Amino acid sequence: MHVKNSEILLAKTIKSLKKNTFPESLIRWLRTLANHDNTTILAYFRDETPQILVTDSETEAVHQNMTQVYLSGAYLLDPFYELHNSNADTNLIGCQILHRINSVETNIFWNIINELQ
Repeated sequence: MHVKNSEILLAKTIKSLKKNTFPESLIRWLRTLANHDNTTILAYFRDETPQILVTDSETEAVHQNMTQVYLSGAYLLDPFYELHNSNADTNLIGCQILHRINSVETNIFWNIINELQ
């Protein structure tokens, strides 16, 4: 997408803050930055189950087991959850970076995610 269009969508996203249209605007803008097939935005709270804020995907199956599997406990193995609890820097971290983290918990998590798809 042309840079100008991305900037216009960013402006629309910012204008939509605190409105019902924000998730849709955010997803539209994110798609200009990276070609991806699904978006999942979660809120992590210390010692609580994460909250699903936004899901969007080209295939419905991507998020169909979020509540039953992920929120029922698989999140405890999620590298994003681990980063949250470690008080890591709050910069945006992509899945490709996290996928390179080699720990037993991370490997179990990615195996669960791959089986869900």
